Amino acid sequence: MIAQGKGGKLIVCCSDVAYRPWPILSHYCAAKWGVRGLMQAAAMELAKHNITVNAYCPGMCSTVLSTNRIVLYRNCKNRNLLFVY
Repeated sequence: MIAQGKGGKLIVCCSDVAYRPWPILSHYCAAKWGVRGLMQAAAMELAKHNITVNAYCPGMCSTVLSTNRIVLYRNCKNRNLLFVY
């Protein structure tokens, strides 16, 4: 895009956990915070080339895996200490 000189758009798939972490998913949260940081840094670097960088952050979908995670969270004894906002 830079070589063509016409600008452009980059769209990154992130997750809502990049903004609101979930307990028991620290590894996933860390990865998505990294994607978010990369996206923000790329946006600053590429703005001078008229290239925009944005992310879409879908929330959790109801699946067997997500249901199991919610059950684990509900069974956690100190769950009120797990959320960080």
